[in-house]
This record gives sequence, structure tokens and C-alpha cells, in this order.
Amino acid sequence: MLGLSSALPGVATAEPGADPATTATVPLGDKPQPPQGGKDAPAATDPPVTVLGQCFLGCSETWNRSQTSVRIGRNWCWGDNTPKDDSLMWNCTSDGVSQEFKWIFAGENSPANQDWDTFRVDGGWCYAVSMFTFPGPSQGDRIYDRRGLSGIWIKVANNQRAVVTHQSTSSC
Repeated sequence: MLGLSSALPGVATAEPGADPATTATVPLGDKPQPPQGGKDAPAATDPPVTVLGQCFLGCSETWNRSQTSVRIGRNWCWGDNTPKDDSLMWNCTSDGVSQEFKWIFAGENSPANQDWDTFRVDGGWCYAVSMFTFPGPSQGDRIYDRRGLSGIWIKVANNQRAVVTHQSTSSC
């Protein structure tokens, strides 16, 4: 089963006060909460709010709550949200900024106050992912079944959080 029919965007994550060069592990209870609704909440289509390269509102976030590592990427270089083949991401640049990749391990998030636009579903694996849009309810759970197939990259839109909840090579 290939759960890509909707081709909806993915997510990235943040930890308060983290050094951009490293990823601190913070207990789950200390993770940032989505902004509450209201006139000051960012709209789903607004670009991230950045100051000197730091993102404060509208960032893409990816949280890894699975048992193994997840690869994340800084840039999404296309105007659509359609998943992209693994080979397309490596030389992608956005606004002259070269692509940057990072592994996030079990219990970790994408770096704090930074916009990480995509995560990889590895070839030969099945991922279960919960998607959230700020402010608002869950966008539902998604299954990305790449068993017997090559890897793909999933877009995480601004104001979204992707939470990878499970990975397996044997079942979804």
C-alpha cells in the first residue's frame, strides 16, 4: 500500500535555545507547543518569520518519535508538495542557499528556531507519520510505504509539524 495519494506536505521541528550547530536532546515534556489561534497566529500560507537566519513563527518542524533515525533536509526546491525521488534532493538549492541535511535520532527534533522543510522516507522502509498544522487540529496520520521502492522526500509546509511515529522494514 502506497499512502501517497494525497501528496500532502510534511514537517520539521525545534528546541528552544538550541545551538544551530548541534541538536540538544530535551525531555518530551519540554517540547514547544503549537501557537494558539487568534489574530497574531501565523496563517498557514505565511512565510516563516526569520531574524538573522533564525525562524520564530511558521517554521516547518519534524519530530522523531520512532525507534530509529530520520534524515531531514533544509530546503524544498519545488513549488509543489508532491513527494520527490531521493536522487533529486542532493543538489537542491533555494534562494542561493545550498542544501543541508541532518539526522535526527529517536526522541529528537529538527533544530530550534530553524526551518527544515523536508524529511526522507528511506527506500525499503514503511513510515507512519502524524501531521499537524498550526494553529489547528491534526491533519491525520499518513503511511508512506516504500518497501521494495526507492526513497522519497516529503514536504513539510510552513506552520506544520511532522511527527514520525513508526518505521519498519517488515510491516506498516
